[in-house]
Amino acid sequence: MLTKREALERAKDFLAAESSSWGTPVAVQEEKVFLREGRLIAPFNSIAYIGGQKRKELAGNMPIEVNLASGKCHFIDLDEVFEYMDLGLL
Repeated sequence: MLTKREALERAKDFLAAESSSWGTPVAVQEEKVFLREGRLIAPFNSIAYIGGQKRKELAGNMPIEVNLASGKCHFIDLDEVFEYMDLGLL
């Protein structure tokens, strides 16, 4: 079982690999990361937005999920986004 810190590092590595060709530097928003039912959910956004440039907010970016048991990472789907929004987590 991964710790929160280990899972966060996996999320960051996953995002770095997935976003390498996007042309916009992005980062995990660590203050918005949460744990739920054996998973770490890591929202991300552009580094410019995180740094205070509100007009640089990304649209349509799905948070990263890290399975704490297996360490596998993927972007969550729209149904999961709505579920977490309904719970007040996103």
